[in-house]
Amino acid sequence: MLNNEDIGFSPDFLLDQIDNDKELFDTLINIFVEDAGDHIRLIRESIEKNDIEKTQRESHTLKGASGTIGAALISQLAAEIEKRSKDSDLSGTGELLIRIERAFQDLLELLGKTQDSSGVEPSGLTG
Repeated sequence: MLNNEDIGFSPDFLLDQIDNDKELFDTLINIFVEDAGDHIRLIRESIEKNDIEKTQRESHTLKGASGTIGAALISQLAAEIEKRSKDSDLSGTGELLIRIERAFQDLLELLGKTQDSSGVEPSGLTG
């Protein structure tokens, strides 16, 4: 069974930021799940198209959003994709994205969300 540490998620981080408002927590998590799924899909597409600028922009957005809710692993991996895209080098970003997709799926499982709510399915990207 997954736990928060396995996937680098700290719900207490977000709860501390919002004065333990559980309703707001649920709202913010739901928004993150929906938006992160879109950003992950767009990162995948931009890597496949070798679109460095879009890869950088989408990974930056995912890094910030995941950091805001306390999903440290996803944030760290997105930061690495952002760094590589800033260096105009997308090599290895496919592997990083696969790790993001897995971490996101694990986060969804931990939160009791379904894959359908995110629109993200693990890709076959490599490299």
